[in-house]
Amino acid sequence: MGYAVGTGWTNKLINQGFPVTGSASGNLFTNMFGPQVKKHSGKSQPFGEGLFGAAHSNGYGTILHCISGNDPTSCNLANGHGNNNAFAMQWGGGLDIALSSHVQIRPVEVAYLYTNFSSNHIAHIANSQNNFKYFAGVNFTLGNK
Repeated sequence: MGYAVGTGWTNKLINQGFPVTGSASGNLFTNMFGPQVKKHSGKSQPFGEGLFGAAHSNGYGTILHCISGNDPTSCNLANGHGNNNAFAMQWGGGLDIALSSHVQIRPVEVAYLYTNFSSNHIAHIANSQNNFKYFAGVNFTLGNK
C-alpha cells in the first residue's frame, strides 16, 4: 500500500480559469499487486516490478465537485461528492543490499505511478496523473531459504 500527498491542484485550477482563494490538499492511497523479479544471490540484489490495482483519494472527488458547481462560493470541502476511486499502475525497480539472510538495506527504489480518475472528468481538466516515486528503507525476511 502506498501513500502520497500532492499540492499541484492550485496551479492547475488557476491555469484553467477557476478562481482560487485558498489551497487544497488530499491524500492518495494505492492498493496494487503484481510480479516482482529479483536476483537473490550475492550481497547486491537488483529487482524490477510491475503492479496494477486501485487508488483512493480523499480529496479528488471533493475538489471536482466544488469546481463543477454553478456557484463556487457555496462549495463545502468537508462534504464533497464524486468517485474518489481510480485505476492505478506502477512500474519500477531498485536495489537491496543484504546485511544477513534476514535483513536487507534498500538504498533506492524508483517507480512511475499512473492513476486515472476517469469517472470524475470535467472538460479541459486532465483526469490522469503521472507521478515519480522514490523509496528507501530496510527489509526483513522471515523463514528459511
